[in-house]
Amino acid sequence: MLKLLFLSLVVCSMVSSCTKGKCGKAHFQLTTIGFSEEETDTIIIRRFEKNTNFSILYDSLFLHKTNTSFSFYSDTTYVYYNSHDGSGIPVDDFDYQISLPQPISFFKLTDITYIHEYIGSGEKIVCYPRLSTYQLDGQMKKDSEGLSRVVVKK
Repeated sequence: MLKLLFLSLVVCSMVSSCTKGKCGKAHFQLTTIGFSEEETDTIIIRRFEKNTNFSILYDSLFLHKTNTSFSFYSDTTYVYYNSHDGSGIPVDDFDYQISLPQPISFFKLTDITYIHEYIGSGEKIVCYPRLSTYQLDGQMKKDSEGLSRVVVKK
């Protein structure tokens, strides 16, 4: 009887853990503060091999009006990159350099961490990977609003 109860608990826990969806990598969106519309109409994001002091470039992403939505409110710009799956800029095992060409401004994004949040119940549990913390120019930042936003200030 005790073995049957134990076996039932094991099977139930296995089944319930299988209902959670797979959790991919987190994505982030960008917010700029203190820059004009003209200064944020093109943004370049460069991915570098992690922990190489930004010496090994992996690739670059150009954010402009053809692949990105910009929402301007006073001195704040919300940048919504339209990736192929609509999720934003992927957080990989890379370091990032965010560049605003006019005026020439560079921001270094490193030590990115994210968490997995599970939303739902029963058989409809979905995993939502969310940006948690990051370093911007050496200062630790936290995504306190849970919106997976990296904020750069002039």
